[in-house]
Amino acid sequence: MCVTSSVARRMGNRLAATIGVCIVKCHERYLGLSRFIGKNKKQLFEFIKDRLWQKIHGWSLKVLSVGGKEVLIKAFLQAIPAYAMSLFRLLKGLIMDIQILCCKFWWGSTDAIKKIHWGSWERMCVGKEDGGINF
Repeated sequence: MCVTSSVARRMGNRLAATIGVCIVKCHERYLGLSRFIGKNKKQLFEFIKDRLWQKIHGWSLKVLSVGGKEVLIKAFLQAIPAYAMSLFRLLKGLIMDIQILCCKFWWGSTDAIKKIHWGSWERMCVGKEDGGINF
């Protein structure tokens, strides 16, 4: 737990003892994100791409229907970077990498087998009422 300097040290220690936690000066990470952003943003947000790849790698071993893939993309692959995107402006290269991972999962491509992408990602992101898939 972090305690601000406006709270007396004794009061902070008593509160920490009451709820059974320890006091730290500051947290380096909060909800998976670093509190401090340096010059190398690519390295900082690389864990998002890694988590997405791990999820996709686990799912690619299973045979999934089109509806199942759609649910997994919407529920997991779009939700994982959502918190980071609400706080920081992500790099264009990282966003493109995330889109590539989603496309490969949707169309069934792997490192060994390259499959044709029968539609552009931009068209797939169009709403269902306008003829898209609403990603």
